[in-house]
Amino acid sequence: TGATLVLARPDGHRHTGYLVRTVVDAGITVAHFVPSMLYAFLEHPHVARCTSLTRVYCSGEALTPPLQERFFARLGARLYNLYGPTETAIEVSHWACVPGSATVPSGYPIDNARLTVLDERQQPHRGLRRTEAVEGAAQQPTVNRADHFRVRACGGAEGARAQPDLAVPPVARHPRIETRVADHPRHEP
Repeated sequence: TGATLVLARPDGHRHTGYLVRTVVDAGITVAHFVPSMLYAFLEHPHVARCTSLTRVYCSGEALTPPLQERFFARLGARLYNLYGPTETAIEVSHWACVPGSATVPSGYPIDNARLTVLDERQQPHRGLRRTEAVEGAAQQPTVNRADHFRVRACGGAEGARAQPDLAVPPVARHPRIETRVADHPRHEP
């Protein structure tokens, strides 16, 4: 068992025709796009030939409800929204997108991460359990709200601390990084 990793040729990630041909020819089942590139990929006239795709992950920009619907109209794969502020980790939450949904939440914390919504006093938001999904402001801005995310995450380098011969950047030496990020969350009960 196992999988084969297929990397795009240099600058190939910028050319939708090349990406469609590569997905079809290599039988790629999982892909990762920033939303702006996913939009361009979905606009290619032969994208429907990418029937091998079973999962597509999106991160790096806001995944909008219209793009989510465009995806489901063109491909039969599952779509996942990943959220991760640069201040902490690549991704700290995930959401399995649902066709017909009016929103695209930032989702639930991944393993070894915790998302806390802070109120205007920078205290944990009352009535919001840490296991509940929260909506990122990048997708749904909240007017006149001062809430923020506080993200606590291990990041990928924690295991490297036990290997002193590895060149680990100073920030990665800390077992946990906790920071208040600029995104404004929105919670819908």
